[in-house]
Amino acid sequence: MKLESKVAIVTGGASGFGKAICETYAKEGAKVVVADINGQGAREVAKAIGKAAAHVAVDVSKKAEVDALVAEAVKTFGGLDIMVNNAGYTHKNQPMLDVGEEEFTSGRPHPMIDPGARTELIRREGRDPSTAVVLIDVVLGHGAHPDPAGVLAPACADVLAHADGPPIVAYVLGTERDPQGYLAQRRAFEDAGCILAPTAARAALVAAAIAARRPELAEEAP
Repeated sequence: MKLESKVAIVTGGASGFGKAICETYAKEGAKVVVADINGQGAREVAKAIGKAAAHVAVDVSKKAEVDALVAEAVKTFGGLDIMVNNAGYTHKNQPMLDVGEEEFTSGRPHPMIDPGARTELIRREGRDPSTAVVLIDVVLGHGAHPDPAGVLAPACADVLAHADGPPIVAYVLGTERDPQGYLAQRRAFEDAGCILAPTAARAALVAAAIAARRPELAEEAP
């Protein structure tokens, strides 16, 4: 068995992917701590697995509870080898801009082809004092809008012209062989005052660093 003598914690283990991971790990010989905010659900999964499993009710947004979870795993099974972070938490309810859903493409082309929906959102959310940062990406290539930066950069410049406007992080995916011109697209966003990131992963980290006010996040490995 691949995981014989290993000890694993699986958060979100009471259902879905987490439950399946718990069951699979146990079949491969691991001792499993089924952790979930749904304590009863975690108990039922652990009971079904048998002696190779224990359960802990935990809210992963609270450090003290996570520390207690790890301590319980060590106490029960003598150590910890694997940590599966299947559960998570997010920010308090705030607008999360995503223009790829059906509601944004009903009756109009996808934003990759028609960036108009993005300009509306950038300007609207850029005026909202609760917006911490705006993160945008642009995909170049045949079939995409002929000049996405030409449409989006002015909206970004409008937001950044205000002293209290949120920073805007941008990423351009493409090459100089794309008809839009990779360098020209990047230059348009730079001229508008955007922060340009070299990769999508780095753009996400930079945006997270700004939103969380933790500059060190921008330097983390993707």
